Amino acid sequence: MDNQQISYTERKKEEEAQRAFIAFLAHQLREPISSIRIALEVLLAGDDGPVNDTQREVLLESRRVAERMLTLIQALLFLSRVEAHPGAPEERRADARKAVENAATACAKEIEAKHHTISIVAHTPFVVSADSVLLEEVLKVFIVNAVRYTPPGGAITVSLKQEGDEAIFSVTDTGIGIPPEEQSRIFEPFFRGSNAALRNETGIGLGIFSAKKVVTLWGGRVFFVSRPGEGSVFSFTVPIIRDKGIA
Repeated sequence: MDNQQISYTERKKEEEAQRAFIAFLAHQLREPISSIRIALEVLLAGDDGPVNDTQREVLLESRRVAERMLTLIQALLFLSRVEAHPGAPEERRADARKAVENAATACAKEIEAKHHTISIVAHTPFVVSADSVLLEEVLKVFIVNAVRYTPPGGAITVSLKQEGDEAIFSVTDTGIGIPPEEQSRIFEPFFRGSNAALRNETGIGLGIFSAKKVVTLWGGRVFFVSRPGEGSVFSFTVPIIRDKGIA
């Protein structure tokens, strides 16, 4: 083995060790921060006695910080799973319509909290070349993003269609949209639109970056159309497996 091969092997080992450490740290942090958030919810609900306006503001801000930290932890775990095991092509197999339905169901709490309506347009079942768990996670990224940046009472549509050898997944919202001058940066890590940042939401700008990374590993594409004040449509493609039925 020459020096170049040794260097590459050592670098890969270092990267694997870093991913393992990040995943371990994220797992260790998630439980105590979740407990803190639950405790804050109990205090805000008045279960341990009434709180005055000043105390409520402090509790609300603390809850926002806890939620932001949990969002970051989830993003780090998501990235570590993708980088550790993107799935070999022969292992990728997912029911596209089932993934859409499961992702929408998993986001039901967030959707109800914002009084949104959600519609699913996915009639024809077919199999796509994607890890089923990660496919649902990718869909959840775009659904939660739509929920987060759509004013209360909005409409969200999750659609699935076949076009050639690809499945096209789309999430449409009636949200705030993305300023035209900022749209070229939407897939950058930690980037958030200026109008999104003003809403004091818990996003950190890693979700869409991570989702694109996953879809690209599967041989797909991610694209969007957005108009400020009118909403956005985020879409991604995944290759279809034509010679096999639904699992």
